[in-house]
Amino acid sequence: MKKVFAVLLIAGGSLALLNNLGYLNVDDIFQYLWPIFIILIGLSGLKENTSGKLFPLILVVVGTVFLARAFGYLYNFDLTDFIWPGILILIGVSILFPKSRAHMNVHFHTSSEGKDKSDKQWNISDKKEYTAFMAGLEEKIVSSDFKRVSVSVVMGGADLDFRDIVIQDTDAYIDINAVMGGVDIILPRGYRLDIEGTPILGGFENHCESNPNADKTIHISYAVIMGGVEIKH
Repeated sequence: MKKVFAVLLIAGGSLALLNNLGYLNVDDIFQYLWPIFIILIGLSGLKENTSGKLFPLILVVVGTVFLARAFGYLYNFDLTDFIWPGILILIGVSILFPKSRAHMNVHFHTSSEGKDKSDKQWNISDKKEYTAFMAGLEEKIVSSDFKRVSVSVVMGGADLDFRDIVIQDTDAYIDINAVMGGVDIILPRGYRLDIEGTPILGGFENHCESNPNADKTIHISYAVIMGGVEIKH
């Protein structure tokens, strides 16, 4: 994520330099920077995420379209004309090619006294990728050998509980992308935490305690655009 942010700074400085030299008219640099940022996140996801390519590819396409419009191209292209057909296509593809996973619904009673007046329903799963596109999801991740998971939210919300994971190696990774959405994550205690990311018109809240003496580390990388991410125990 640091490399993505560094490239964004280089791109912003280059655009500003070309503007000052008179080669480009980029009075509002932000309209160029945020599509570039989305493209970089998508390219990073395509490179690093081996479990799913759909969401990073969508980010690259959307960022490219808005960047082309910022440079004066595709003025007759209306992205809203493709939203609902695209949603229908994605639903159809998901029905034809469902992801194989085993999960079951259970009820957990949680509160400061160990019970709550109302039941909270979770899906138990152990997937490599969680995606919420204009929707919400609640998952309790149970894994005996947790390594890496990717969480992507666009105009939706994700509530994920990682307290029942077991890390066999020394390092585990959680990658979070939130665009106009929110992600709430519950982490287990006793691990060292390595957190990096950049919120743009959004926020990140860390209510977790990192154990500097732990021999295992959970690495959290996040990118937030007009959304929010919260991690807690």
